[in-house]
Amino acid sequence: NPIFFDHTYNPSLVASKLPTSTGPSVGYALADDFAKFMDYTLGNCQKQAELISKIFVFEDSISEYMSAILSAAKTREHLGIYLHTLATSVYSCMQFVDLIARNPYGVQVDVDVIQSGVRELIKPYTDKYIDQEMEYLSARYKAELEKWNNRNKDKKKKEQGNADYMDAEQAQAHKRYVHEHDEGHHLSLHLMHGNKESLGRALVISTTTDVTKIRPNVQRVFIALLKAIGEKHMKPAFAAAIEVMSKSGPVDADDNNKMVNMDSLQFFELVHIADLIQQMVDVYYNEDVKLWIDEQDFLSDIVVEKKIFERILDDSVAGGMDKAIQLLVNQCEYILLSHQQLTDYNPPENTLSDWKPTVACQKVVACLSSHAKLIGGVTEKNTVEVFFSEVGVRLFNVITKNIRRLQVSQTGAMQLICDMNRYYEWALTCRVTSITKLFSVLKELGNLFLADGSEELRKLVHDAPRFQGALRIEEIYELLQSRTDYHKIKKQVEAKECIIQ
Repeated sequence: NPIFFDHTYNPSLVASKLPTSTGPSVGYALADDFAKFMDYTLGNCQKQAELISKIFVFEDSISEYMSAILSAAKTREHLGIYLHTLATSVYSCMQFVDLIARNPYGVQVDVDVIQSGVRELIKPYTDKYIDQEMEYLSARYKAELEKWNNRNKDKKKKEQGNADYMDAEQAQAHKRYVHEHDEGHHLSLHLMHGNKESLGRALVISTTTDVTKIRPNVQRVFIALLKAIGEKHMKPAFAAAIEVMSKSGPVDADDNNKMVNMDSLQFFELVHIADLIQQMVDVYYNEDVKLWIDEQDFLSDIVVEKKIFERILDDSVAGGMDKAIQLLVNQCEYILLSHQQLTDYNPPENTLSDWKPTVACQKVVACLSSHAKLIGGVTEKNTVEVFFSEVGVRLFNVITKNIRRLQVSQTGAMQLICDMNRYYEWALTCRVTSITKLFSVLKELGNLFLADGSEELRKLVHDAPRFQGALRIEEIYELLQSRTDYHKIKKQVEAKECIIQ
């Protein structure tokens, strides 16, 4: 009978039919060969359905061929090929059972007996399946990540050894960096595709052998992806970016565009990539994983690990954000210290002014605007708003500190007001209500230096709504000490009635 005897599908000939070389194309051919064998067997069984209903020796007709196929896959190819072949074999066997049960001849077949035979047949191969799957995933992820890390290390060594690289234009340097992070994005996508393959195999085999293993097996497979992308890929990438920013300092350049700190810009590019990766993981989880787990079980491994994954990204972004904010604020402070002239707010007598913002002010605003433009091009709007909200708070303190180190005359107060108005205009472009409100206080500072006499100053100091709680009384008092005539009005200003207890 061709069901049991056919030289085309002789188990002893499986190895001899394959090419001498190995590799994915040859390895996957084993799975295809078994699927063809099952189609052939099914065709014969359907033709002889009545005989099959009376006599069905599943082990004799299929067992030997499956054993030969899996043995060839295990000895000739790597573990991934073997697992693919195993899953294909299991799926083909169950499809065979389903089609036999629905034979077009109306012949009754004891499906339970056949299914039991299938399970007994595949049991020796599936008992250790999930451990083998995790072993394969772990090795695959380790190899992919090591390859990625080694390639990046080689690039850095070449760059450090190339003096010309250090002098490269920022645009070119950033272009290379963006390309590297695009590759990092593709690496995560590749890891995800591999996980999806493993998940598919886990579902096929668990559904066939033991449905109670579906949830724990799905969890183990998906958690492996979370650990690979979170702990072993994104966390080290952020740590490296933060370390670079920690060593970075202000840039002295006449070109405003070159005042943009490339280290912080590259960090924001990484944030953008992390956002994309997290979105991809969420889509994969919602479409392929969530169906098989209990999201209400907050103590389950998968729920816990998913929260850990999200926390890794959130903490990494927060840590880097603080460094990037301080880098920009430090750059602005450096500009003020190096370009704000002592005479800007205390000009010589009879000096004519055009009432334009000072060079220092213009450079600070240009630096802020350049950062906003470049960061906005690689980062989500919400992230940009959070960034400049904190930049605004720290910059406000830097600007008031800058005023305290200078002397301001009544004539120079007009120049100071001009600068403060320009800073306020920049704050408006941030479109963050809290920063607009804060910088409106800067516009009021000029009045502290324009006011003529202690009585008017006393009213200003007492005018709490004017400063909106942004400046304490002590801080306003410190600013007053920058007046060039402070020594003349000191006694009146420091008189008991002028001090707020």
